[in-house]
Amino acid sequence: MRFLTIFSAAFLTLSLFAFDSAEWLAHKEMLMREAERLQGTYTSFSKEVKNPAEDVLVPVETYPNGSVKTLVTAARAQFFAKEGIVWAKDVLAKDFNEKGINKSSLFAENCVVDRSTKSGWVEGRAKACHGATEVSGSKVYVSFAENFVMIFSDAELFSRDVKKKSSQNSSTNATVSVKAQKADYDRGEGVILMDGRVTFDDGEYSLAADKAWVFLSGTNELKRVVAIGSVAVTNGLKRGYCDRVLYERNAGKVIMYARSKTEPARLIDTSSDGGELEGTRIFFRTDAEQVEVDDPVIKVKTNSHVESVFPNGRGK
Repeated sequence: MRFLTIFSAAFLTLSLFAFDSAEWLAHKEMLMREAERLQGTYTSFSKEVKNPAEDVLVPVETYPNGSVKTLVTAARAQFFAKEGIVWAKDVLAKDFNEKGINKSSLFAENCVVDRSTKSGWVEGRAKACHGATEVSGSKVYVSFAENFVMIFSDAELFSRDVKKKSSQNSSTNATVSVKAQKADYDRGEGVILMDGRVTFDDGEYSLAADKAWVFLSGTNELKRVVAIGSVAVTNGLKRGYCDRVLYERNAGKVIMYARSKTEPARLIDTSSDGGELEGTRIFFRTDAEQVEVDDPVIKVKTNSHVESVFPNGRGK
C-alpha cells in the first residue's frame, strides 16, 4: 500500500461548517416534550373514535393569496372540534409552494394531528419525502410548523442524487441508504441526526457507527456525513476503524479521527501486498493514493512478517 505521509495539526470539526450542534440539540429537546404530549394525545383520543368519516380532504394551511400550502387526505378521520384534534388513518399530507407545485409529502398510518400547533403523532409507520430524500420509520412525531420529523423506531433514510465519476466527465444516479434505531430530520436546516446502530451505504463506501450527522445540500441531496462512536468504514479492499469520521461524498474526501493517541484511527489494506496505517488523524481522497496522517505508525508487509515504520508516532 502506497502512502504519502504529510504531517498536519489541522483538526476538522462540525464548527467549520457553521453548524451549532448544541443549539440544534436544545431545539430538538424542546420538540421532544411536544412529541411526548402528542403521543399521550393519540392514546387518549383513539379510545374516543366512533363512526369516523371516510375519504376526508382537509386544507390545513393556505398562503395569503389563498392557494393551498398544506393539504391532508385520509381514508378515515374523526374531528374533535372542541380540542382541535384530528384522529386519522392512512393519511397523506402534501406541502405546496405558492405556484401549486408539490414540495414534500408525508404518509402516515394511525395518527393524531393538533391543529393549533400544526403537529402530529404517528403510532404506526410513516414516510416523509422531500426532494431527493425519503425518511421513514415507526412511532413518528411531525411538526409542520417547524419542518421537523422525529422517528423513534426503525429509522431509514434514502437519498437519490447524482454522483460525479472521478475518472470521466459523466455522472450517474446513485442511491444512499442510512439506517438507525432513531432519527431526527430537520427539513428546514437540511440536517438529520441518526442514532443507534447506524449503517450507511452509498455503493462505494459503507460504514457502521453509534451515531451519525447527515447534512443535505440546498437541493436536498446528501452532502456530508459525520459518524461518531465505534466507526467502521469499508471501501473495496480498504477497512478503517476510528472514533469519528467525516465523509464528503461529492468531494471524495474521508477524514478519520482517533479517540486518543493510545486509541488511534486505523486504515488497513487487505490486498495481498497491503499494509496498515495508524494515526490520530487520517485523511485521504477516494480518487487518489495520497494519505495525510498525524502521529503516524505505518506497518508494511514483508515476505514473512509485518514491519512498523515510525512506531509510536516517531518521525513527526
